Amino acid sequence: MTKCIFLAAGSGSRLRPYTNDIPKCLIPFRGRPLLLHLLDLAQSCGLHDIIIVRGFLGKKLNFTNVKYVDNPDGYNMLHSLFCADHELKGEVVVSYTDILYESAVMKKLLVSTSDISVVVDLAWEEYYRARTHDPLSIAESLVMSNAKILKIGMRPMSSRDVQGQYIGLMKFSAKGVEQLKKCYWKSRRMFWGQPWQQAAKFELAYMTDILQALIESGVEVNPVPIEHGWLEFDTASDYEKTLHWDKEGSLSRFIKI
Repeated sequence: MTKCIFLAAGSGSRLRPYTNDIPKCLIPFRGRPLLLHLLDLAQSCGLHDIIIVRGFLGKKLNFTNVKYVDNPDGYNMLHSLFCADHELKGEVVVSYTDILYESAVMKKLLVSTSDISVVVDLAWEEYYRARTHDPLSIAESLVMSNAKILKIGMRPMSSRDVQGQYIGLMKFSAKGVEQLKKCYWKSRRMFWGQPWQQAAKFELAYMTDILQALIESGVEVNPVPIEHGWLEFDTASDYEKTLHWDKEGSLSRFIKI
């Protein structure tokens, strides 16, 4: 059975004041917490072994029929995932919780046969341009060749460095999980408290940092391409614009929900 791990430990400081009293995964969208939309979608796609890694105001996460793991340290995404190291067995989907995506996106990920599959939006620029006047200012590098990701998670120097955007949703086969764990623990022993990839310290690393480390170690990381079909709630402006688009009926240009 495929597991699904939701990373929900972030404080959501860029979403304040909406996250003054709640974790960012609980901001409401269409009258329901964002995380509840994601849980319902995962279950509708056949994912019933669900783990939530919680942190900031984590006790406010009290959904039923899921397992909880706590990240009490306040470190970033990669550390949150490995707080659930004991759950990293077999095939595992990993999802951020400040995003929303169509069920078709999850279904396309689930049928991927690659050991490490990363959802990539090829039509990212239209959405990013609607969020900010300078799309590159909020984009990360993502360079691909021959159906492989070669570079991910760095600050782009030009549009040539951005062939798509990582959305925060990925899947690891049982073999991919073992490659992930080997890379993490080896890197942790060597770099804890020190700069690593794009992180000022290893414990502050994001998922893109370990994906790049895997690529550099010779592990194949494959894109699952989509065109639109998702949203990101990174800042208060993102949230307000999404609510506005939904109210005026124009949200469907980016996502069908």
